[in-house]
Amino acid sequence: MKIGRIFWGTLFVVLGGLALLNNLDVLDVDWWTVIKLWPVILIMWGLSAVLDKQPVRWYTVLFIIFATVMMLVITGLIGWFERHEEFDATDSRDQKFSEGFDARITEAEFRFSAGAGKFYLEGTTDQLIEATTRTSFGRYDLDRDESEEKERISLRMRGGRSGMWFPGRARNQVELQLNPNPLWDIIVEVGAAALEFDLSPYRINDVRIDGGAASFKVKLGDRSEETHMRVRTGASSVEIQVPESVGCELNIVAPLSGKHFPGFEKVGSRIYQTDNFESSAKKIFIDVDAGVSSLRVNRY
Repeated sequence: MKIGRIFWGTLFVVLGGLALLNNLDVLDVDWWTVIKLWPVILIMWGLSAVLDKQPVRWYTVLFIIFATVMMLVITGLIGWFERHEEFDATDSRDQKFSEGFDARITEAEFRFSAGAGKFYLEGTTDQLIEATTRTSFGRYDLDRDESEEKERISLRMRGGRSGMWFPGRARNQVELQLNPNPLWDIIVEVGAAALEFDLSPYRINDVRIDGGAASFKVKLGDRSEETHMRVRTGASSVEIQVPESVGCELNIVAPLSGKHFPGFEKVGSRIYQTDNFESSAKKIFIDVDAGVSSLRVNRY
């Protein structure tokens, strides 16, 4: 038996086992962490090419299995520390932004663009927006475009990388607050990010989130008659909370993902609805297009 077949077989068995345990709610797999294993594939591919003509010993098989499993465990531990470790402000640049609010503003758009990091939106402000950033590479720019139609606010990360990114020591963190009065459109474009947005205090019209290998946690509220949310992501962990008082419909395109939608009934090939969807005066529409991910939509 070729050593390459042993490695690939072991890798697929382990990943398949993780996906199965995740779907059965035995484990809560963070695919954003697992995706970091991609360099192991290159290493093992190279080793299999070098040892292709060599006889396969029993200890070689055990080593490959052990190395594959241990890399998954170690990567999982790194991901846990990244989610729980406090922000290390060493060699970081702090910026604070604020834009004033006019009571005549009824609609606003907020666009956020960044790479890897930890991003939080929580609480309200008397200003239109307040933001605090900490990063050891690049910097953020806040732009405002005032028009008769709506206010447009853009917070973007710019510049090169002047610091180092270490597991468990995030050097790119943003904390955001918005004014609760306008009707908001929120557009987010991030890379390998941990994103936690509590949108329940706001009037939300539309939310769009595009990301790579990421962890998204979003809480929606009931202040709008109709809210639309769209998520586009690769290998990620996505958790969305919706209020029980609002009817909700899910449109899910994620054939390789674990799906957990308690309180929802499947009414089509990829459509799920709450039992009060038709009768509720307020509605939330969620559209998710994901790769190998863990998807959860909970009612509160």
